[in-house]
Amino acid sequence: MRLSGRRKTRKQTWRRKPDMKIWRAQLIALCSLYGKYSSRFLGSPDGDARGERLAWASRNVGREIASFNDLRPGEAAQLIDMLKEALG
Repeated sequence: MRLSGRRKTRKQTWRRKPDMKIWRAQLIALCSLYGKYSSRFLGSPDGDARGERLAWASRNVGREIASFNDLRPGEAAQLIDMLKEALG
């Protein structure tokens, strides 16, 4: 703890916590990239597009995902990298 005048302030460092939620920028990128990926490689979805997207994410991160908002930042980064590589 560092004292600054009369107020006590604590300098905090940034650390990624495993239980953190996906960042907004990651969510936007993931939705955009998945849309391009699905139209290029999966064609026009006949059924539940959301369900297919979540099943894809669940398979690739190794756990059940009920929403992209359930992703952790590291998992989202992994999916984004996969999509970027597939799209070239």
